[in-house]
Amino acid sequence: MKPSTRNNNQINVALYSSLFFILTEIILLKISTQFFFFFSHLPVLFLCIVLQPRQIINSFILSTITLALFKSLGIFGFINYKDLIFLAFVLLISSSFTLLNHLKKEKETMNGIVFSRFVLILSFVLSVFILFYYKNLDHSAMIKSLSEILKKFNPESLDYSGVTFSEMSSFIVNILPSANFLVIISVFMFNYKLASIICKLLKFRQNFNFNFIKIHLEKSYSFIFLIILTLKFFKFEEIEILTTNLLIFLSCGYIFEGYQNLQTFFEKFDISSFLKFLIIFLLFIFLGYVLLLIIFLIGLYKNIKRLLFKV
Repeated sequence: MKPSTRNNNQINVALYSSLFFILTEIILLKISTQFFFFFSHLPVLFLCIVLQPRQIINSFILSTITLALFKSLGIFGFINYKDLIFLAFVLLISSSFTLLNHLKKEKETMNGIVFSRFVLILSFVLSVFILFYYKNLDHSAMIKSLSEILKKFNPESLDYSGVTFSEMSSFIVNILPSANFLVIISVFMFNYKLASIICKLLKFRQNFNFNFIKIHLEKSYSFIFLIILTLKFFKFEEIEILTTNLLIFLSCGYIFEGYQNLQTFFEKFDISSFLKFLIIFLLFIFLGYVLLLIIFLIGLYKNIKRLLFKV
């Protein structure tokens, strides 16, 4: 293929990809803000799967310039800056996830490294968000409103534990960033799976493949978790909110691996996959957060064992 023809093809890919991205995101935003939040990752991930890295960069740059131009000219007035900032965040995490997958070697064990580093990248973004924005906000009005809501639902629920409604509300407000990031990573992974299914149905070639089988967290992940846990025990007031949120968010990796170990345990028995899922689901209904804690401890134990005994 001649260089001029190749360049024309690259330009066409960038133009059509940008058009697809902008139109789908505008349609999602026009439907509802909630719909946009849950599915804005889908067109981005679809492009990340089917395009080459250079094509992805060109498409995203062109799309960003176009959307910024639309906003400055007042075209599509229903688009606000919060939507554009969230979309930039979606582009950032999608690009990071894609880059990590392109750098990995073709081994199943590499999926755990990709997942570990992806969560650590999001942890860094979470840290920046808390230190430079969330920590500096005045949460008193939010805490007061939440306290009143808790009192209405169950006015005597905290009397026996010695915890006031204000303390409980303050704790909930403090961990909101990590809770939001847990929702974001769950929505992201769901959209990636959905984008992969769409690619297969349309018979598009996938440039990388990430699956959730045999995921083992990287050792550096556990090192960072234990360092943050140590800082938490020292109770430094300046980073109290930061360490709490990071511990909650990083726990998702151990919960995921612990759940895989629980599934592996049930594989020893000759039962169907649906029945295994049903058993775990019923256990969660009856045990609730106790089961979640057990799964987390299983994942943490497996990783510390790998860390200490190099298994």
